[in-house]
Amino acid sequence: MARINLNSTQINAAHEIGHFYFAHRKGQEMSFVSIVHGSGYDPFNAFDPGQPGLRNDIEFWLGGWAAEAYVRSHKRGTNTFRPFLFVWRAIAARKHAGWGSRSETSDVARLDQAGVSFRVLPFARLLSLGKIIHEDQVSFYKLVDSIQSNYTMSGEWLAAIADDLPVTPEMRNKTLEMTVESYKPRNH
Repeated sequence: MARINLNSTQINAAHEIGHFYFAHRKGQEMSFVSIVHGSGYDPFNAFDPGQPGLRNDIEFWLGGWAAEAYVRSHKRGTNTFRPFLFVWRAIAARKHAGWGSRSETSDVARLDQAGVSFRVLPFARLLSLGKIIHEDQVSFYKLVDSIQSNYTMSGEWLAAIADDLPVTPEMRNKTLEMTVESYKPRNH
């Protein structure tokens, strides 16, 4: 199998869209998703703190890791899901997901807060999320391509794309407001 070469923007886009994708599947709204990075800025996503469902949602926090492993292991349009290759890439992507990080805001730290034990890596759970992405890869890649083109998007705009609804000027304007928020330095 040929190596899939991705740049950091492509990896960040897949990772952050993975969080959005699994939140959206459960009907949870997100304020915005940003892949702005560099010079003290990290890609991130924001959800309404009034939605406690995401704060402890294991699929939401594993979603970024699973999405990153998926794009590292499967070319677009691949017909067959390759579990061994997916898990191999999940191992390689674990540092990006915060494995070994001391940051209290990393995905792994959030999973720990949600009660996931990391004595054994959650590969069975990651694998099930990878299969979900594979089965819906057209929609997933449409979201990844959109965030790569725009860098910051409102949750409403991404939801419209995910649901094949028209994107309105209001959604785009809301994203402009969110862009200002995304450029605030993060304490990771």
